[in-house]
Amino acid sequence: MSNWILQCSEEYFSRIHTHMKSTLLSKDVLHADETWTKVVQQDGRESKKKCYMWVYCSGEHDEPIVYYEFHESRASESAKNFLKDYTGYLHSDGYEVYHRLGSGITVVGCLAHIKRKFTDAIKALSPDEQLKTVCFKGQGYCDYLFHVEKKYKDSEPEERHRKRLALLKPVMDAFLSWLKETKPLTVPKSQAYEAVNYALNQWPYFENILLDGRLELMPNTDFDQHPELIEKFVPWSKELPANCYKTKK
Repeated sequence: MSNWILQCSEEYFSRIHTHMKSTLLSKDVLHADETWTKVVQQDGRESKKKCYMWVYCSGEHDEPIVYYEFHESRASESAKNFLKDYTGYLHSDGYEVYHRLGSGITVVGCLAHIKRKFTDAIKALSPDEQLKTVCFKGQGYCDYLFHVEKKYKDSEPEERHRKRLALLKPVMDAFLSWLKETKPLTVPKSQAYEAVNYALNQWPYFENILLDGRLELMPNTDFDQHPELIEKFVPWSKELPANCYKTKK
């Protein structure tokens, strides 16, 4: 039965696979990620070696295509070989392999990963203790960016690009200024320092979100689902430029 499956895959599904890949690489916007997985050895035992499944998918404004590739490692060759002829935008996390690809690729950073560093640093603290931390404010900036983004999420790409420049960019500028001012005040190698430093290192990629309305910040935050919590838990949001606060569709 296994041989039947392999033969069908080689003779029939490989053509679909090839067409999906060529179609995907013709798109202007891609998303990429990789995650480890365990495999079973020929003798039936579970392998102790970590293997990786790499996934590439089309952007929100294109026909949905999700393409998987299995590799035995997380080495850069996997992404380099797949994307060697690609030119366009590539959404990714902070894995440095994506930052060393071809010059025709513009990497777009992930706000959710920036937020996670701040969130992880304070998740063990009580709500009252969290309010006193640097990381709570960093997390709040991320939540507010998601909140502003939701105001025009359903707009056409051109309109979304225009509104981002008008509404999101001032918040991003305020966040970046805060990061630069805060880093010298944090203890080196502390969780707060690592969170702020990670955000600054990822900023050149994250700010590419402003280049095209088809690009994404990454969805799903608590404040995104409950915008009424903004004032309650992020009172300092009033420090932001007036045109960023309580924006309307």
